[in-house]
Amino acid sequence: GKSTIAQVHPRKLTEAMWAEAEKAGSTLLVGEVEGVETASSADKTLSRRPYINGVRLKGGQLEVADCVVLALGPWSPPWLGLPPCHGIKYHSVLVQSERVLSQAVFFQGLGDPEVYPRPDKTVYVTGYPDAPAAVTERPGAVEVRPDVIRRLTDA
Repeated sequence: GKSTIAQVHPRKLTEAMWAEAEKAGSTLLVGEVEGVETASSADKTLSRRPYINGVRLKGGQLEVADCVVLALGPWSPPWLGLPPCHGIKYHSVLVQSERVLSQAVFFQGLGDPEVYPRPDKTVYVTGYPDAPAAVTERPGAVEVRPDVIRRLTDA
């Protein structure tokens, strides 16, 4: 029902989360990260496993940090030396509406289109998943399949 279904706007959610982090004293550094830096715990009471203590920027500069957030989705595991993430890729389109729609629409079959209206007069449409697979595409170079987009816009 309405109380258990939600669709968030990624940019608005990210901006709201950042605003709260900034209020708590976080700072934003814009740059290209090449890797995470680890250090071993000097405290014998803590785990002897390495922990992340910063990031290495393109050009070699080290930025030390109390906390590093990896918000890379399926691209996070390789940064930590973990096996690849398997996922199900869905395509999506954002459609402009003339008015704010009030009802989400879900079709019968698994993977069929789902339609999520947003309060800004846009409608997020997603569906027609690929088979589960390891994520190998580079961020920013994700393949868009025109045939799937066409099916979504025709739905």
